[in-house]
Amino acid sequence: MNKKIMGFLLAFSALAALFLVIYTNRNPLETADAKPLTVEVVIKSSDYENFPFWDVVRQGVETAAVDFQAAVSIQGPPSETQIDLQIEMIRKALARRPQAIVVAAADFKRLAPIADEIQKAGIPLITIDSFIDSDIPLSRIGTDNHAAGYKAGESLQDFLQPEEMSAAGATGVAIISYLRDTSSQIDREEGVRDYLIGKHTVAGTWYCNADITVAEEQVRQILLEMPEVTGFVALNEQATVGAARAIEAAGRSGSVTLVGFDNSPPIIQFLENGVIQAVIVQKPFNMGYLGVKSAVDSIRGTPVDAVIDTGSVCITRDTMYTSENQKLLFPVNRE
Repeated sequence: MNKKIMGFLLAFSALAALFLVIYTNRNPLETADAKPLTVEVVIKSSDYENFPFWDVVRQGVETAAVDFQAAVSIQGPPSETQIDLQIEMIRKALARRPQAIVVAAADFKRLAPIADEIQKAGIPLITIDSFIDSDIPLSRIGTDNHAAGYKAGESLQDFLQPEEMSAAGATGVAIISYLRDTSSQIDREEGVRDYLIGKHTVAGTWYCNADITVAEEQVRQILLEMPEVTGFVALNEQATVGAARAIEAAGRSGSVTLVGFDNSPPIIQFLENGVIQAVIVQKPFNMGYLGVKSAVDSIRGTPVDAVIDTGSVCITRDTMYTSENQKLLFPVNRE
């Protein structure tokens, strides 16, 4: 064979081998014609102005969508109480045949049948924040709400005035909650009650349906009609803001102890002013981010953790200015 032809063939073979090595080691998602993975996310509320918690979840979802090159759609009903609408949205998302679905369930029991439908369609289901009474979801990602509720009860005990604790159970405590049948509420309330056993009497639990005005009126009535109640635990952002407004309006700041949940500009202001003594702050950005990451992993066949605790932190006026707590109170970017 001609030496020039032989040299050309050897060079061509080497080039072809090099191309094969480069091509086979490329991430399939980096190819120009590769279709992005499709993930549908349905949260409890898309009213980001009135429910800032979900706005931070959205930031986590959108950041993960970029990081993992996934086509992600996020939606939710205007209010957390619109359970039927959320179920309808999940069914419509299912009809679009995404490769995975992520849900923050507004109702622990009522969303169980939709989990069955998702499983029958062969689509992986990931749950974040609030969960479903089903073993079908591949992962539960969110706060350990029982531990967070226990932490809230413990913080309440720390701030109650010594004279208010002259006898076990002498101080009445009211729990201001949000949605009666959502899993996060159930676990938080149980955690609070478990800590307070033998320490203080729980006067009852009031449900504000995630409405600030309702929570404010409930606490106003409690302050008027139940003088034995000197401690409040509010279990989400709306309950916390409503309770703080009522305490401030009644001129009871400092004489009544309030431990709340979540963070928003009003909550931060009430904490600075001493109306709120402590808040249990979650990590909603992480919930959204890890929800999408776990969805992408499940599509690719990578095992996902059945439970991921995203954690919570108790923040007081004395600790709110640390750099770590500032990141939690003002979550403008990934942690």
